[in-house]
Amino acid sequence: MRLPQLTSRLRPSSPHSQFFRLFSSSCTSLRDGPSSRPRSTLFGSLVSEAAAASNPSKPASGPLLHDVSERLQAADILKYAHPISYEKKNPMLKVYIRYVWHASFSRNNTHYTLSAIYRDVANPYSLPGEEVKISMSTGQVGFKGSAKSGLEAMYQLTLAFVAKIVENGYTDLFIELQLRGFSRNRSSLLQLLNGRETEAIRHKINRVSDGTKLRVGGVRPKHARRV
Repeated sequence: MRLPQLTSRLRPSSPHSQFFRLFSSSCTSLRDGPSSRPRSTLFGSLVSEAAAASNPSKPASGPLLHDVSERLQAADILKYAHPISYEKKNPMLKVYIRYVWHASFSRNNTHYTLSAIYRDVANPYSLPGEEVKISMSTGQVGFKGSAKSGLEAMYQLTLAFVAKIVENGYTDLFIELQLRGFSRNRSSLLQLLNGRETEAIRHKINRVSDGTKLRVGGVRPKHARRV
């Protein structure tokens, strides 16, 4: 079955004899309002100027517009006819609020991630964003296989992670410690934070929360991975 045409042509008596989309505001804006020359010529001239500006070696095919009023009228047409919005958006201006230390514990490994929470002050209605700064696991400190689940692996990972926080200068804001998962390394980390190894960032940790996801119903999970 042949679909109907989605475009229509104005009446032959009209000077603007070209195709337009149905229910488009560009068709109405072209027909309404006085102008020294047809609006279709204005639109074509503006497109020619844009092509000439992007490619200086190739001259524009249509007449260039030199009148300010004609430029404004053509820009108004282009705003409705072109699919790209020409409204200038405010640039993003990030203001960091705090850091979040995500500590994920599983049976086989330990993962640490430091992310920065920021607000875009240029757009007051935007939601807070999160930007990852550091991401490490026990495999990055030299542990392989079943050794990644041990206490020594968690200890060496914590020392390397704290050293990287201090080295990159991420002690200028408060840090929230968010724990996820249950293993023996979880309680060991809390004890380690009270020792001399982590005194460089201990005064910056102002909150400890639990972000463990609790399973309620659902389908049968995959079998536990054994190393």
